[in-house]
Amino acid sequence: MAQAAQSVTASVVAGGFVIATLFGAIANRTNFCTMGALSDVVVMGHWSRLRMWLLAMAVAILGTGALATSGQINLASTVVQRPSLTWLSLLVGGLCCAAGAAWFARQLPAIRHAVRPIYVRMGILPEVASAIGSTAELTVPPER
Repeated sequence: MAQAAQSVTASVVAGGFVIATLFGAIANRTNFCTMGALSDVVVMGHWSRLRMWLLAMAVAILGTGALATSGQINLASTVVQRPSLTWLSLLVGGLCCAAGAAWFARQLPAIRHAVRPIYVRMGILPEVASAIGSTAELTVPPER
């Protein structure tokens, strides 16, 4: 009996390793990165990677809810669930999170203003860099 349990445990660990390796390879290939997605929005105003990240989160949340509703998994027995959370800790944590988000949102224009020229200079923003180059060419008066 103990050997069968060890075999199941080894199979679950091996399966988790294979799935994690596949996810890591796919994430690397598709540039799936939370900080990169946020940086794209802040610096360039591009939402494509953040939309990809939000879709992944939605699939994970809906998938977990579907598995819990169908009885396939018991969320009450997971490690991340705590037996009790006081309302005060939830309120203070939520307020701190909201205050941090509001402060960061107010800083976004200054961050974009400081970082965008660096990205243009490095060629990371080619459409902006080419527009700046073409503008410099247009400032010369045409020959008559």
